[in-house]
Amino acid sequence: MKGADVDNPMPDTGATHSRNASGNRPVVSLLMPIYNVERYLGESLLSACGQTLEDIEIICIDDGSTDGSAEIIAKFAAADARIRVISKPNSGYGDSMNRGLDAARGTYVGILEPDDIMDARALELLVSAAEDAGADIAKGNFELYWSTPHERSEFFEVARQSQCGKAVCPL
Repeated sequence: MKGADVDNPMPDTGATHSRNASGNRPVVSLLMPIYNVERYLGESLLSACGQTLEDIEIICIDDGSTDGSAEIIAKFAAADARIRVISKPNSGYGDSMNRGLDAARGTYVGILEPDDIMDARALELLVSAAEDAGADIAKGNFELYWSTPHERSEFFEVARQSQCGKAVCPL
């Protein structure tokens, strides 16, 4: 993974990132449970902030990080009003997710692990698929990436191509 420019966390992309003017709840609450991931966090936050679906809130739950994660979160939060920060003593992944879910206001909830990146259209496509199918849940294929011991990536198929874009009963 390439390092992100955390000194300029929100490069000018030409898109607007303001919350909807009516003050309604966001379409998606994107939860990011964070613990000592400064190496990847900037790039992950860039991918969250760069979503084409802009009516989102990004909830960063800092689980007592002891590296530079808190500073990176603060820089991004100062640059993008959609970011909400929950800071707490270290209590584990489950507690972090529960705190994030309690704070979430979105119609849908997504999770972005802080050492992952999300394609810019991911939330737009997932919300569209859920709404078109009248579904409560939408899931997409993804790619796994390793930087060590040597760089490689592997496509992970959740749904066969023939199932993509359709409502599917997994049972």
